[in-house]
Amino acid sequence: MNFRAFSRVKYNMRILRILKRLLPFVAVFCVIIAAFSVIITKKTDSAAGENKMLSLSVWQIDGFEGGKGSRATYLSEVSAEYSKSARVYVTVVSVTAEAARENLEKGIIPDAISYPAGAYGFESCLEDGKPYIWCHGGYCFLALDGADFSDISPENTVINAGKDNLSSVAALFCGVNGADVLPPTGAYVQLIGGKYKYLLGTQRDISRLTTRGADFEILPVTQFNDLYQIISVTSGDPVKRAAADGFIAALKAKPEGVKKLGLMSDGIKLHEGKLALMEGLTYDYEVKFPLSYATRDKIISAANSADLNSIKNLLK
Repeated sequence: MNFRAFSRVKYNMRILRILKRLLPFVAVFCVIIAAFSVIITKKTDSAAGENKMLSLSVWQIDGFEGGKGSRATYLSEVSAEYSKSARVYVTVVSVTAEAARENLEKGIIPDAISYPAGAYGFESCLEDGKPYIWCHGGYCFLALDGADFSDISPENTVINAGKDNLSSVAALFCGVNGADVLPPTGAYVQLIGGKYKYLLGTQRDISRLTTRGADFEILPVTQFNDLYQIISVTSGDPVKRAAADGFIAALKAKPEGVKKLGLMSDGIKLHEGKLALMEGLTYDYEVKFPLSYATRDKIISAANSADLNSIKNLLK
């Protein structure tokens, strides 16, 4: 008999008997480890969910000159405060009206858009957006050397063409249709240089003249205004819509912040000096937003043909 082989068999059987006795304990240990791992995973996932911030995108479109400073920067400051309380990360991006239209046509839509009243081509995504006017400007005549504005005419007036606003409509309402039209800075320089007695401009020109330290007078225009900055929710996602509404509420809560932009906020006095004369005004006619391609084309066409009655009908 091979005693060595026999010994090995006995040894292996002994090992098997030991393993059988240990097997229940090993199984229990594995179950405990598995349960513990599930608990740790759930806690980790829960913590990650709690720490995760919702992200919102906001487009800022400057369709008219402001007073001073950047509206996009101001919105970013509001978003920084909002994110602390709501755990919502808001990215504010400054885009042109043209770029916004191109992106919207491609189906690229932000969660909210801050846009001027004269912006057009956005109506499909803005009509249900609960629009809120968060700041505004206004047209005015400006003159040096204490003029009394009694002799305003197309011949002695220069018009600040603005950017994407309807300065030609304002000119028609004010009786200076046909006056020379120049880019914003050019118009201001020509007034300072004495080539024109009057400038049909905006709150931005008030800031320019104030910064220069010039002695000037202003006459607010109340016949027409389209210098409004509006914000609307555009997201189709219910969670993001609610968060964007919260951001707009935060913007509404601090209207006094608009002061540093050199712009106005309805229902609150922000300014002193000449700019204070632009506050608390009511206007005979305003642009109804959102403005469509077709309506804007009709308004521009009527302005070019000096058809004030047609413009009034389009603005009703």
